Amino acid sequence: MSESVREALATLPKTYREVLMLQYFGGMNSDEIAKALGTSPTAIRMRLSRARAQLKEEMVAIMTTAFEGQRLQAGFTFRIVESFFSAASLPSNPVFGSSHSTRPYVRALRDLTKNDYPII
Repeated sequence: MSESVREALATLPKTYREVLMLQYFGGMNSDEIAKALGTSPTAIRMRLSRARAQLKEEMVAIMTTAFEGQRLQAGFTFRIVESFFSAASLPSNPVFGSSHSTRPYVRALRDLTKNDYPII
């Protein structure tokens, strides 16, 4: 199990961690978990639902922290898109029946990157 998942699981309340572990690592269904814990299957399904939601939030928080500062610069994205437009021409416009230059698109991308708007 990855370290990130272990870290996220460790932050969950015991009741949520318990049902997740029994279902995903123990291979038990909600009826089996309910019998083992002495509660109703409905309560287990609710715990599982809440546990998954909380685990998702924790994983997003962990990944956000891990990837801070790893975001690509707007200029990098601009260069990729510019290369794409210069390497491939746009198809004919079905309304006007003519090909369009890629210049307006490249110009718009340049304007966006001048203003430091992230293009991702």
